[in-house]
Parts: sequence; structure tokens; C-alpha cells
Amino acid sequence: MSWGKILGVAVVGLVIAYLNKKDGKKDEMIENLSKENKKNLIELIKQIDLNIKLINKLNELLSYLRSDYEYFAYLIASYAIGVAVANSDGDFSEAKEEALMKIVFANQGEILERFEWVNKQVEQIYINKPNIKEALNFLRPLSVEVREGIKNTMIEVAKVDGVKECEKECIAIFEKYYKEIPYEAMPNSNEKEFLTIKKIDAEMEIRELELKKEEYGKQLLDRNQEENNIGDGLSPFGKVIFKIFNKK
Repeated sequence: MSWGKILGVAVVGLVIAYLNKKDGKKDEMIENLSKENKKNLIELIKQIDLNIKLINKLNELLSYLRSDYEYFAYLIASYAIGVAVANSDGDFSEAKEEALMKIVFANQGEILERFEWVNKQVEQIYINKPNIKEALNFLRPLSVEVREGIKNTMIEVAKVDGVKECEKECIAIFEKYYKEIPYEAMPNSNEKEFLTIKKIDAEMEIRELELKKEEYGKQLLDRNQEENNIGDGLSPFGKVIFKIFNKK
């Protein structure tokens, strides 16, 4: 159902409730509905702005990666450190594992299928479940700028069942030591197939979000203009009927 239809249903619902309310409450109900509709649109726009900001951060992180191999190393390190956080309380639940795989390998299943060495490392991490200090060793092939992006994975995994003290400690250890892990360059490679695809996907997602933001912005503007066009001489109930029959 489109957002416009949802708003329309809400207005019709108000008419029914309006008829059952005492006169003193009618103006307040109309005002509250209008405020709620605009509030929802504003919240949607704010969420889109946040998502765009996060994707731009991802694009910045990807710009520091020189090849697919470094990108794979980033995914492996993210998974290892995510496992360390999720298992820090001794309860690496199915929900945490599912959430971690979605966070790290969303739409990246082909990598695990095509590159056996990546798949094997992920399997070994799952079996051995390193603690946070052990997991930090997976940062070695990554520059400091790329390492910084892994903190977001840690936070999202911790949120799955509520952030615990042991998970906060893992994040604190990461922040203290991630810059100190010696850098070890990976074998030279000019392959950028998956890295390029990831960058294109991020750009397309930003464009889609920008279009949605534009759409919601127009709806918000229409709501404001609609309210301004209501005649001052109409009764409160008349204003409601006016709004219903003047929907675009």
C-alpha cells in the first residue's frame, strides 16, 4: 500500500471516530491527525538521510581497498570480529549467527561459492570462535582506515539481543588495539570484480533513496499546502470532508 493510501485510510478512520466524539474534542482530533501524518513523513525523510550517510561511509571505506582480495579480507575480518562479539557471553545463538551473516555477507553469497579459501576461513572461524584478541589478527591485511569500518559490524551484532557488558568490553578492546596490529600486505592483485559491483550497488541504492526522499518531500509539501488551502469559514467536520475529497 502506498503512503498516500495509508494517509487516506487514516483520514477516513478519523471521520468515523469524529462522529462519536463530543464537540469539544473534534478540533483537537483534526489537529492531531495532521500533525501525526506530517510527523511520519518527517521521520521517513530523516531515516533516509541516515541511510544515505551510512552508505556514503561504506563508499569511503571501499575506496581504501585496492583489490577483491583486500575486500575479501575485510569481509573475513568483519566476520571473525563479529563472532568474537556475539560469542563473548558464551551464547552464539542462531539469531546472532543469522544476523552476522546478513550484516557481513548480504548479497555476497557468490564469493563464498567461488572462492574456497574464503569459505574455509569463514567455516574455521565459526568452528573455533576466536575471542576478541584472537580475532584482531584478521585485521593484518587491512589498512587502518578500513579497520575502522568494522566497528559498525560489532555494534550491529551486539544489538541483536541487547548490548551486554561483555560486548561493550569487546568494542573497547577493539578501539584500543586495532591500530596497533601490524599491517601485512596481501599478494598483489588487480582483480576488482566484486569490489566494483559493490561500489555500483551502493551508488544505485543512494539514488533510489534520494528518489524516495524527493517523493516524501513532495507529499509533505502537499500536506502543508492542503492545510493552508482549507477555507477559514469551514466547520471542523467540513475541513475533514474537504481533505478527503481533495486528495490527489
